[in-house]
Amino acid sequence: MSNCPNLSKIGEYAFYNCENLRKVEIPALESWGGSDFSYCTNLSEVILAEGLIVIGNWSFENTKALKSIIIPSTVCGIGKYAFSYTGLKSIYMKPVVPPSEVLTDAFRNLAA
Repeated sequence: MSNCPNLSKIGEYAFYNCENLRKVEIPALESWGGSDFSYCTNLSEVILAEGLIVIGNWSFENTKALKSIIIPSTVCGIGKYAFSYTGLKSIYMKPVVPPSEVLTDAFRNLAA
């Protein structure tokens, strides 16, 4: 998506269950659907751009290969189940002010 400088929206389920997806760079978006990258079981690298405000509901649910994520300083909300059932072992949040909204089970059942 870094090759799409004018991208402003990702629709719901846009890349749902895309097993061949390994890396994604997400620009600062105006809107973000839900379950965009859910069940992308081989997605191991996600780069979130500064300027991104919200990480949508179920965005990365069940992305077992995802081991770490850096949350940009501009993120003020993380949707419910956004990172549930992932392989996350490392979460780094850059925000100077913590997100004002982290919904139910945003980080539920992370890998041990």
